[in-house]
Amino acid sequence: YIEAFKNYCVTMAEYYKGTVEYFELWNEVNNAQFNTEGAGIGDYAALVKAVVPAIKAVDPNIKVIAPVTINVNADWYREFFSYGTYDYIDCLSTHTYQWNRGLDKDALRREANDLHIVMAEYGEPKPVWISEMGWSTGTKATWGVDPKERPRMALQAYAILVGEGLADKFFWYNF
Repeated sequence: YIEAFKNYCVTMAEYYKGTVEYFELWNEVNNAQFNTEGAGIGDYAALVKAVVPAIKAVDPNIKVIAPVTINVNADWYREFFSYGTYDYIDCLSTHTYQWNRGLDKDALRREANDLHIVMAEYGEPKPVWISEMGWSTGTKATWGVDPKERPRMALQAYAILVGEGLADKFFWYNF
């Protein structure tokens, strides 16, 4: 599957050359919902090491966002970077959802700090994007929040992550 995915990415890089600056390699790779084949961290590392040079050969200006994880698991990141992948990527992204918790400011800071600690173990810091964060206001799920509280929580999360220098970009995910 790595060769097929690499070919797909090269085709996309050729098609969008000069118009798309960032390429994300695999949304929430550490989430079984988006990793239905059960690819391990080593498999994903091999994919990154195959795809990145191939798409940068098409367009050296492409910036690669990887890994894109659901939440920060420092051990997962360490294992991924232990395969020599840190220098292949330009930016890291995570989705800092806080299921069933509302906004736990200390946990949010701890998670973001953990990512910075791991990056420091492997090299110079890279930009960090929080490319998904949000809370549902749905009433059928146990993790829905009051619609009146969600804007406050979003602003506080943004102030912590971007305001305190823990993330370079913050994207709200509305569901």
